[in-house]
Amino acid sequence: MDELGMLLKLVEVEKRLIVILGRIYPIQLDGTIETDFDIPELHEFVHKYESHKSRCKELRTRLLPGP
Repeated sequence: MDELGMLLKLVEVEKRLIVILGRIYPIQLDGTIETDFDIPELHEFVHKYESHKSRCKELRTRLLPGP
């Protein structure tokens, strides 16, 4: 459960950073980056956000089984 709590906080921070970065770079919350510039760090950050988000979903289903 500690891992889930930590990941939930991390995902929220990353989501907020993506919103802020979206004001500077053409990046959307769904991870879409619309630019001709090659910004590998930005792509890596979005990829980590997506993997953290999917890990949260996985942990939720494992720890909190639905009806």
